[in-house]
Amino acid sequence: MSEEDATQKKKQTVAAVDNGGPSMLDPQKGFDRLYNVKTPPTFLNTSDMIGWKGTFFAKVVGSQYNIAQHNHENFCLQLFSLPREQRLLKHSARWQVREAGTQIFLPGDESRHENRGTPSRNQFLLVEPERVEEIIGRPLTPDLFAAFRGHPVQSAMVSNLMTALAQDLDCGCPAGRLVGETLVVALLLWVARSAPGAPSERRGSFRLSDMEMSRLKDFIDANLEQPISLDQLSGVVGISLRHFRRMLHQTVGRTPHQLVLSRRLERARQMIDQGRTSLAEIAAATGFSDQSHMTRVFRHHLGVSPSACRTRC
Repeated sequence: MSEEDATQKKKQTVAAVDNGGPSMLDPQKGFDRLYNVKTPPTFLNTSDMIGWKGTFFAKVVGSQYNIAQHNHENFCLQLFSLPREQRLLKHSARWQVREAGTQIFLPGDESRHENRGTPSRNQFLLVEPERVEEIIGRPLTPDLFAAFRGHPVQSAMVSNLMTALAQDLDCGCPAGRLVGETLVVALLLWVARSAPGAPSERRGSFRLSDMEMSRLKDFIDANLEQPISLDQLSGVVGISLRHFRRMLHQTVGRTPHQLVLSRRLERARQMIDQGRTSLAEIAAATGFSDQSHMTRVFRHHLGVSPSACRTRC
């Protein structure tokens, strides 16, 4: 997107907000309802024309330097793509690096700070408090989102869901409001139930459901070429690290490492059977450090080398 196109997009977005925008925005306050900052961000895309229920989502480019002073009136989830320097607006406050990640603000929280650094593309989600309570089925209390407040937190699950929201908007929301509203529900439920001590739906069950196992396998299969952490796996199903390993073992009799390794082996065997890719490329695509590593794992677990598998095919 050129600078001229981005400027025009920003003007269109501001006009849309000033004319009412989604129901959660006060048309009399317009742009200031979203931001009270020295330099407003440039909007790349928003949900204002789609009308997700009680929700406003935006993908923006922030300025290199800014001052923010406002009270949050809605539930606000922000996904920061890059680290930035920040300091409080008070005498002798020091600059501190705020890492990339997800941060949540609740109604009544204040933002009084100064930012500087390289402009980055960020995403934020504003949701009316009543809509949040409707989705999570309980009052909107600070302890429910404590893990994401005060400082940004790395969360693959939140990042994936926010990226999916942005991609749906970029594609013009071909399925209408359904996809976006479903993703918002999934996002709010996940952040609410990932907090320590949050209520669980399983109540006494020590096994993962078929749906949770399917989500785990889908996540692993989509990320085979890169390292997969225990934090990421437990985050996919919204279970604490303390319980995840035990529940996985009681469900499939495997540790997280064994589950990931089995998916790597399965994908590698499929690619070998197809016979169109070199063994070195297969090793890289399935998360092995190199072809030798893949060969050792094949021999240990399957009793045969990858090259022998290819010869048999």
